[in-house]
Amino acid sequence: MALTLLLAALALQVAATCMSVRLAWSSRRLSWIALALATVLLALWRFSDAHDTLAYDIPIDFGTEVLASVIALLIIIGMRTATLAHAALRRSENRHRTVVESAMDAIIVIDRRCTIVYANPAVEWMLGYGPRELHGKPFTVLAPDPGSAFDRATPQGDRRSMSERVTQVQGRHADGRTLDLEITFGEHEEDGCLLRTGILRDVTARVALQEKLRCSEERYLLAARGANDGLWDWNLKSGEVFFSERWRAMMGLEPSDACSTPASWFGRIHEHDCERIRSELMAHLDNRSEHFECEYRALHADGS
Repeated sequence: MALTLLLAALALQVAATCMSVRLAWSSRRLSWIALALATVLLALWRFSDAHDTLAYDIPIDFGTEVLASVIALLIIIGMRTATLAHAALRRSENRHRTVVESAMDAIIVIDRRCTIVYANPAVEWMLGYGPRELHGKPFTVLAPDPGSAFDRATPQGDRRSMSERVTQVQGRHADGRTLDLEITFGEHEEDGCLLRTGILRDVTARVALQEKLRCSEERYLLAARGANDGLWDWNLKSGEVFFSERWRAMMGLEPSDACSTPASWFGRIHEHDCERIRSELMAHLDNRSEHFECEYRALHADGS
């Protein structure tokens, strides 16, 4: 029986060692190894008991066989469960790694000292730095003056939404160019250390387009204010109408008067001119005329 216990302990030690070493094997191979070790353990146990029986003429106890079978079964179940859990964890890690490394946005991980500990491949084409080149460098290499961007872009106890956490900073390309970066950070712990995972997006083109649009709108507003004509703009999809300040003044309306619907215009057309105006306007909207131009009588706020 002493030989049996020795062999059993040896087999269990080998099984534990194989399970503790993180080998790059699939769960199927580990499962077969677990089954083989359990089978060897059972065979050694039975062989040892049989040897003891032949040597000492002691019959094999039925309870010993049952105990050996139960131990072998438990080893199979335990090792199978461990290998499946390990395989599931590896599959999950591989999925996350694939998503991060194939993302079009730059993804970085920084520690408490704002030192970069990881960067995905997207940082190279976006910011000109290789992922390994950034390892160990401060975040200020990518954003020289982040200010309070970390606090604004990191989730707080107020449970802000993702859109409220997105913030913009001035970034710097490896060649010295200035970029507009949109960043969002998330926090997590790893081996007892607090880390921040940041998602960086190059929005330089969008910011430039927004600036052009703002300048265009400003020029339109200045032109409308400087013109001596009353201007109106009718959005046919939303039904809203914009009336310039000059148009309101011509109609005797105050700037604060509610006036933003087609009824604000049609309602002031003289009743004898209204049908003609509607007919000519519909002809233009139906593409039966190149432009809409007409003369009509309008009602002033003082009743004239």
